Amino acid sequence: MGNTTTLSYTDDKFLEEKLTQHSKNTGISKSKIIASALKLYFDEIDEDEIDLKLAMKISEKIESGEMKTYSLEEVCKELKL
Repeated sequence: MGNTTTLSYTDDKFLEEKLTQHSKNTGISKSKIIASALKLYFDEIDEDEIDLKLAMKISEKIESGEMKTYSLEEVCKELKL
């Protein structure tokens, strides 16, 4: 199966039962379900880090005056809403 490793974890009975039931209902192995969940988790963390870096850059531009912010009233007036 290529580059694989064995992990062990301890969890509460409720999650173990849900994992087992989902595995039985879908025919997907518990290992694949856990691997998929971990991939989604780390993908989300990566996205959060990218979002944070972008937000920090924008904040720096606003603080330096390089970028301007507009109030809702200013936007409505500009768009004649």
